[in-house]
Amino acid sequence: MYPVLFKLGPVKIFSYGFMVALGFLLATIFAERDAKRYNISSNLITDLAIIIILSGLLGARIFYAICNIDYFVKNPKEIFMLMHGGLIFYGGAFFSFFASLVFLRIKKISFLKVADFVIPYTTLAYSIGRIGCFLNGCCWGKPTHFFLGVIFPGSAEALHPTQIYEAISSFFLFIFLILIRKRKKFDGQVFLIWCIFYGIIRFLIEFLRGDNRPVLFGLTFSQIVSVLIFFIGILFYCYPVRESRQS
Repeated sequence: MYPVLFKLGPVKIFSYGFMVALGFLLATIFAERDAKRYNISSNLITDLAIIIILSGLLGARIFYAICNIDYFVKNPKEIFMLMHGGLIFYGGAFFSFFASLVFLRIKKISFLKVADFVIPYTTLAYSIGRIGCFLNGCCWGKPTHFFLGVIFPGSAEALHPTQIYEAISSFFLFIFLILIRKRKKFDGQVFLIWCIFYGIIRFLIEFLRGDNRPVLFGLTFSQIVSVLIFFIGILFYCYPVRESRQS
C-alpha cells in the first residue's frame, strides 16, 4: 500500500486525500465543461461543487466518528486527521444532498434537474476516491483465494480488494448514467437510476467486506442503507413513469 503518495520537502501528500481531491477536481471540471449544453450555469456548478465537498466531508467524517465513537473518545485529535482515511460515504451523501437541496431552493432552481446533471460526475469522483482507499489500505475485504486477492498491511493472507471492485463498478455506472442522461424522459430519472444501481452494487460488495460488522438481520449498516436507497429509487422512479402513461 502507499498511504503516502509522495513528499514535497517536509510536506507529505497522502494518497487517500489526494485521490479524493483529484476525483472532485475532475468531476467539477467535466461538469463545468458540459453545463452549457444542459442550460446550466457553470458558476452554479462551481458553487454547488464547493457546497458538496464541504458538506460531504463533514457528513462523512461525522458518521465515521459516530460509528467509531470509542476510538475517538480516546483519541479526539484523530477526528481531524482526514488524511488517515475514515469517511463513510452515506454520511457525506446525506449531508451533501440536504445542503444542495437548500442551496438550490434558495436559488429557485430545480433540484431534480441539477441532480440528473451532477450525479454522473459525483459517481466518477467516488470511483477515483475508492482508489485512494485502496492505496491507503482501508476498507478491505474478507480473506480469499481469488487471483485478485491482495495482502494488505497487517494481514497474513490475501483479501478481496473491495475498494477496487467498487472503483470499477462505479466507473461503469458513471458511463451508464452519462448515456442515460442524454435520453432521460423526466427530471430525476438519472438520479433515481443511480439510487437503484448504487444500492445494488454497494449491497453486494458489502458481503465481501471484512471491516464492517453486521448490525441487524445479518446485514451491515451500509447494506441496510443500500436497501433503503434502492427502494426509494424504485418507488419514485415508478411514479412518474406511471403518471406519464396515464396522461
